[in-house]
Amino acid sequence: MSERALLVDDVANVLASFKRNLRGQFAFDVADSGMTALKMLSETEYAVLVTDMQMPEMDGLALLKVVKKRFPNVVRIMLTGNGDLQTAVDAVNEGDVFRFVTKPCSVDVLRSVITAGFRQHQLLMSEKVLLNDTVSGVVNVLSEVIGLVNPGTVTRNVQVKNYMIQLVRQMGLKPSWTFEPMIELSRLGAILTPSIEADRDSTSAMSQAEAELMEQHAGLAHDLLAQIPWFESISRSILYQDKCFDGQGFPNDDVKGEDIPLGARMLKVVNDFLDLRDAEMSFPDAIKHMHGEQEKYDKRILEAFNALLFQQHDVLQVSLKEIDVGMVVAEPLMTDSGRRLAPSGQVITASFRQLLSRCVANGLLNAGTQIKVYFDEDDQTFDKEAS
Repeated sequence: MSERALLVDDVANVLASFKRNLRGQFAFDVADSGMTALKMLSETEYAVLVTDMQMPEMDGLALLKVVKKRFPNVVRIMLTGNGDLQTAVDAVNEGDVFRFVTKPCSVDVLRSVITAGFRQHQLLMSEKVLLNDTVSGVVNVLSEVIGLVNPGTVTRNVQVKNYMIQLVRQMGLKPSWTFEPMIELSRLGAILTPSIEADRDSTSAMSQAEAELMEQHAGLAHDLLAQIPWFESISRSILYQDKCFDGQGFPNDDVKGEDIPLGARMLKVVNDFLDLRDAEMSFPDAIKHMHGEQEKYDKRILEAFNALLFQQHDVLQVSLKEIDVGMVVAEPLMTDSGRRLAPSGQVITASFRQLLSRCVANGLLNAGTQIKVYFDEDDQTFDKEAS
């Protein structure tokens, strides 16, 4: 199907001029307002949008900003009689326009600009095909190589991918094409250390040289992937996946905090949790352990991951008398006067149980108060009959 352009202006004579002078040059439609244009964009696929700046209700800049967000593949062109520099700056920065054309302009100029917009759209779509097909093909091949050399990584990658996808949703992050390749290739360094990777839980049996090589698997993966065009951000996230938020860990450099790529910070939380579970640590103990080392993690990511985990575990309602060490509080626990005693995710300890007893004795909590807690289907930590 041939590409179409959408031309927007609130002046009837201008729209008539478009129809008269551009008919037969290329496929196009016209709209007399920003709202009409948005409706048409939602119903028809357009390659190029040309909009006037000065329009009632929704001006051209407001329209461009919405189109940039909702229809990012549409090439955007601003057509205006306002030659003010700030208008051009705003159109470029906020509307991400491809061209800025002042009125009046000749038919030849307008035709040339729209034609250039069509070429730009073709380039954009070709790049998307390249990313979606070629890059995904490369990633799939590399993933299969990793699985053949080191089968143990396949199961881990599935677990990591599952948690990471849910974590993105939990945090309300915008999806990126780099996300899945980063996950799929995060253990690429394992192809250079297959025997060590297979015994990764038996670190005591490793020699110092093997342990150091294993620690540097992320660096090995980074060096391989950094050679692929467009993989710079992916390789950097993989490089820093074992780096602690406080700057400790590999690689040994000055990068810390939010200077660590977001994807790497997310991988750190997910992989550490899975390592603890692989070591047969219970769900609440794994949470408790990670909260005891909060300096290692981005607090926002850790909290989002905890909330995600809690959604995946059954909830019990127990009385104060039935609450036990190791249980995890599912909802904020409040005193009768509304003061918060424990947030969601609080792991019950012996000292916290004593605090609850004192609150009951002092009349801050009713002895019949019911508390919602989590339990893991695979754990025997909680007695399911308690409810």
